[in-house]
Amino acid sequence: MDIFEANNRIVEIEKEINILLDKKEVELSKVLPQAQQMKKDIVTTSRTENNKFLHYVYSVEEYDQKIDILEKIKMALIDYVNKELVRLKKYNQKEQLIVYYRENKSKKYKWESISRLVGLSQTHCRRIYREYKNKRNV
Repeated sequence: MDIFEANNRIVEIEKEINILLDKKEVELSKVLPQAQQMKKDIVTTSRTENNKFLHYVYSVEEYDQKIDILEKIKMALIDYVNKELVRLKKYNQKEQLIVYYRENKSKKYKWESISRLVGLSQTHCRRIYREYKNKRNV
């Protein structure tokens, strides 16, 4: 996983958390007192009110557990991104550019264009990237 994939996953997790929070608000609106409707003449008893509250507590508990799990995953990904950025700062500017151009998914640079942009040979650019990724073949 690279920095861009981690950032995309963080955005997806934030969207999932927002959806769960919206569902939680819907459950809360079911419990809150509502305006009286003229057509209904139903008398609510304490039993139905207790059932509403129990249902709210159970559903919110499930949402809270899911939100906690997603928050833990999100924090782990943020920690990963921060460590990768610190790792990138250890390299000098040309090495940072090589990694940036190679991992840029929108333009998909090839080694020839990366070597021209940075001013180093293709093999040297590959070696630097290989050392950064700790891989054998790039």
